[in-house]
Amino acid sequence: PLLERIWYTGAYTVHLCMQDEVWDAPKRDRLPWMGDLHPEARVIHYVFADKLLLRHTMDRLLRDAQAPTGDRLVRHINGIPGYSCAWVLGLAEDYRFSGDFDYLKSRRDGLVQVLDYLRSETDGRGLFANRNGEWPFVDWAPALGGGSATADQLVATHLFLCAALREAVWMLRALGDPETARFEAWQRQAVAAAHDYLLDQAACTFGPRRQVNAMAVFSGVAVPEEIGRIYHTVLGQAVPEGDRVTPYYNFYVCEAMAAAGRYQETLDFIRGYWGAMLARGATTWWEVFDPRDAPTAEVPLGGPDWHGGMGYGTSLSHGWGSGPTDWLSHYVLGVWPSSPGFSTAEIVPHLGDLGWAQGTVPTPRGLIRVRHERGSNGLRSWVRLPQGITARVGLARGQAARGVVVLNGSTVAPESADQESVYVRLQGPGRYRLEVR
Repeated sequence: PLLERIWYTGAYTVHLCMQDEVWDAPKRDRLPWMGDLHPEARVIHYVFADKLLLRHTMDRLLRDAQAPTGDRLVRHINGIPGYSCAWVLGLAEDYRFSGDFDYLKSRRDGLVQVLDYLRSETDGRGLFANRNGEWPFVDWAPALGGGSATADQLVATHLFLCAALREAVWMLRALGDPETARFEAWQRQAVAAAHDYLLDQAACTFGPRRQVNAMAVFSGVAVPEEIGRIYHTVLGQAVPEGDRVTPYYNFYVCEAMAAAGRYQETLDFIRGYWGAMLARGATTWWEVFDPRDAPTAEVPLGGPDWHGGMGYGTSLSHGWGSGPTDWLSHYVLGVWPSSPGFSTAEIVPHLGDLGWAQGTVPTPRGLIRVRHERGSNGLRSWVRLPQGITARVGLARGQAARGVVVLNGSTVAPESADQESVYVRLQGPGRYRLEVR
């Protein structure tokens, strides 16, 4: 019940932000901010499937950063380098969830303009250096939210840039674009620079900050050995006294914990962090929150330093905090588009300590309906697919060593298997019942 309440609170918070554009908040600022829009867009894809409003907002943000001629950028998206990176990710996720090739093609020039402006920010080592002197915001936390370009801000933004380049290369390859090779080379250089200059070789982490290490994992820069060390020494530990992480950046923390295979730990974290907000009386997600703060703290919650002493108050309905709605749909229900527009889908649930999970995911081809239940030998799943979707379903096999799969009453050979699950491919529309024996 707590997780379900968390899921719906995120959907409700984002819905309140869906006005004539997707705002950060219905009270403050009532403006589109691309960093806020990234987790909000994930929720919109999973809950509302509203391409029109997302694209209207993304296009407005791009125009605001362009020269009047529209042929180049003259500033970052929202004046924040990391938000230019988030714009690239937002475009990629639009294509991933919608499969709209024509829209992606129509935004190709804008994508390259954003990338070229980001390229102007790098130094001779290939690292992000904030050469244009814009606001290097990362999170409302010490040394991450101000405008002075701290070392932590530079590192986190470089890692976000690596994530943007990974997604940009994927889109340009899909377009068959002649510029693909140029950006592939830059992506390799940026990842290599992160390992050469930013990785703490002894600790096998990217410093002590939670936000920075979460982005190292989310971006794909951290390799498996580094991901394990990052989890054990940073993400799996309590946030140190004097440091903070907002609901916004905890979206990336949850993504990184999933990449480390820590699904149960992420469920526990979601219950503890967002559940504590509900326990304080939240009906929508707050812009900033730390469970260690006194329940009677004056706004801005968490003390006056949350916004650099500006004192204009915390938003108590902020879409950027809605990451768990996306996370529960993606990793617990397990549904993800493995090719643009859900022509193929992954349905790989991770129930953790849950007995069951059930839900629907909107796609351009119709609703995917799913229910998973924990059985004595492993997982039982019911899947309903619309026309035009092929799905690869993963079933946790529990104690069933051989992992024999029964599909609609008949034994079938798994397509593949790993240490945790067996996988079956479902071809075409219909209702499917799967279990492991």
